[in-house]
Amino acid sequence: RSLYDCDRDLVKYEWNQCFERIKTGDLTHLKSTHKRKDGSEFPVQISFSTAGKESEDYICAFIQNITGEKNAERQKEQLQFAVENAVDAFFLTTREGRIVHVNESACKALGYSYDELTAMSTADIDPNAISVEAGKVNINGRIYTGNRGNFETLHRRKDGTVFPVDVSFNNSSFEGMEYSFSFARDLTDRKEALKQLEILRFAIDNAVDSIYMLDREARIFYANKRACRALGYSYAELMALSVYDLDPGCTPEFFQSAWDKAHAGLLESIQSVHRKKDGSVFPVE
Repeated sequence: RSLYDCDRDLVKYEWNQCFERIKTGDLTHLKSTHKRKDGSEFPVQISFSTAGKESEDYICAFIQNITGEKNAERQKEQLQFAVENAVDAFFLTTREGRIVHVNESACKALGYSYDELTAMSTADIDPNAISVEAGKVNINGRIYTGNRGNFETLHRRKDGTVFPVDVSFNNSSFEGMEYSFSFARDLTDRKEALKQLEILRFAIDNAVDSIYMLDREARIFYANKRACRALGYSYAELMALSVYDLDPGCTPEFFQSAWDKAHAGLLESIQSVHRKKDGSVFPVE
């Protein structure tokens, strides 16, 4: 057998060229793929040395299986791909806050180029960052220490506008240097959604009509201020009651029928009576 039987990547004209380069010392090692008897393959690194005998030139090849190295390289490439293509902005900084590396999302979110950002520090993009020291960050007067955690702050774009972010960080050491790995998630949409919910909650809480939220078992899990005043109960007292406590004519069968019709869009309103805390009743729709 020859090298061609066990080396998948080797072709004759390439080997002839390699042979001459090895003889002159121009080629001392290369990477290739070897094939086992069962047909399976594995990556190798081949180191060469030359020897001569009676006018014949020989080459000694030392084969090292580098499967572990290849797997490590692939994992590194996968991790780098994940970071570079993450939706959230990624920052690699020194413990003093100097920005060493960012991903494309960070550049897009802040409006800076990669070179511009890696010439800056976290204090340049975070208006709340009062100080950044080794192992300690002062964000708007609150001190964050430890190797990992998260906090909310603001990031400032190149055009001067700011937006809220949630920053998750993990501090670690690499080759004797301390670094911080952090992801910043834009909270603009979430903050806006919460604002809209707060407006809706305020409108419901202060509505002129009584508003209740019920579960399928007729238990009350929300009532607005008007409902509390109309019935004479505190909010906490109403949360311990059910529809059957308020409506003397309501039965479980009637409630389940009304529930099913309402969820099917077949029921718009019903007329009944409600009973106050003092026992008196009044008509409702």
